[in-house]
Amino acid sequence: MTRSWVYASHGWWRESFLAHPFGLLGIAVVLVLAVLLVRARVTGRRGPDLDRWVRHPVAITIAAAWLVFAVVRAVLAA
Repeated sequence: MTRSWVYASHGWWRESFLAHPFGLLGIAVVLVLAVLLVRARVTGRRGPDLDRWVRHPVAITIAAAWLVFAVVRAVLAA
């Protein structure tokens, strides 16, 4: 996934996706969390509840898809 992030940082979206389809999603999640944390610090509010985020059905589905992708990729590479 590191290569995917490097490609994305250079603006090479296609190469980023081909290196790892979940790389761009990871970048999006990190950016959203960073914005929410900065906003919380500036306004004096609490930051996002990560426990609630992790238990959300969408997050569980993405994590399961990521795991299936990793297993399939590993099996096909062997």
